[in-house]
Amino acid sequence: MAVPDESDATADPDVTALLVELRILARRHGVRTNGDVGDHSEDGAVAATIAALARLGDGGDGDPAQRARAAELLHLLGTRLRASGHRSEALAATEVAVSMWDELPGPSDRHAMALNDLGVLLLQDGRDAEGREAAERSVAIRRRLAERDPAVRPGLAASLQNLDTHLSAAGEREQAAAAIAEATMLYRELADIDAPTFLPRLAAALHNEGLALSEVGRPEDASSAAEEAAELYTRLAADDPGAHAGDLADTLLNLARRLADRRRWREAAEAARRSAAAFDDAGDRRGARAMRIRALGYRLRRVARG
Repeated sequence: MAVPDESDATADPDVTALLVELRILARRHGVRTNGDVGDHSEDGAVAATIAALARLGDGGDGDPAQRARAAELLHLLGTRLRASGHRSEALAATEVAVSMWDELPGPSDRHAMALNDLGVLLLQDGRDAEGREAAERSVAIRRRLAERDPAVRPGLAASLQNLDTHLSAAGEREQAAAAIAEATMLYRELADIDAPTFLPRLAAALHNEGLALSEVGRPEDASSAAEEAAELYTRLAADDPGAHAGDLADTLLNLARRLADRRRWREAAEAARRSAAAFDDAGDRRGARAMRIRALGYRLRRVARG
């Protein structure tokens, strides 16, 4: 299950507004930019502005507050570009943002957030080792910050959940299971305080933990995590089917597989039946998959009958 973006792209300024402010910052420091701010193509204003800000970042000169603002805006620009499908430009903007944060004094949650997003973009770009390093740095920064500021704990949980993805991709299953277990623990504590915000994140973490535990040969723990995730998504989908029916379907399918691992055939068949129904609820685009899951449920019921 994908890790949700931390930044709310819908609340950020649009790309053109960000480009205008970034260009103003660059020109205050004597760095000129080219291109029409309305041109978001690879060879247009986005690339020119990112290159200009990279020159501004070289050497660490200038007002730290202005440099921090430029890094923050570049990260927001990367978020907006990624949301609009300009992934290569988003990666370039986020890389420059991180390099600027690297030269600023002291740890910052904004720095950690940019590293977390950079890790996702690098993994998508096939640069797995660099992505993992960015994810590990994000966790390290947020772990230090969370020791003295509990408000950082949601960010630490998000970074750990992202690190789980990198470790799983690298085949480091035990480390991945440890990372997602810690994220689940944090989200559980946070959901006790603010259920509307953190129950969906807890459900997603439990889903991923079930997968991770299965990979390290702990079938009972894996099915327990999957069952709890399914219970949470059942509640969430009842309140908002449009937002959570797809997640419920995925989680029930995982639960069916985990129960089958333990030869609990009847329960596995019922989970598969519910998963197919949830895929139907999620929309026609998932219809073919729902048919395959119904076939799985049929096979499981035959096994259960002996």
